[in-house]
Amino acid sequence: MKNNALHSRMADVLYRRFKNDCMEYGLSISEAIEIIIDREIDRLEALKEAISHEFVSPKKTADPYEWAARFVREHGALPSRGMIAEATGASEWTARKARQAAEELLDEKE
Repeated sequence: MKNNALHSRMADVLYRRFKNDCMEYGLSISEAIEIIIDREIDRLEALKEAISHEFVSPKKTADPYEWAARFVREHGALPSRGMIAEATGASEWTARKARQAAEELLDEKE
């Protein structure tokens, strides 16, 4: 197995603290750095694995245009953008467009 050198500059205070910790645990600086890097790689791989299995979606999903049109038909009034976004999980932009379409539907109804 080939060993690679790792050179790093750090503040004297940090180096002295790290060196004292290494001596306390009976490790050379190289051994301690290797352990730290190995543990960090394992931790990051576990985190990456956990994140890759997650899928986040809005709790409420519906077509914002259909929802807004149904609201107009049922209530005879125009829903707010916030109501559309909250009820359907739509973005602010999509909710605005759905509200505009519902407004046209309401105008036709009158």
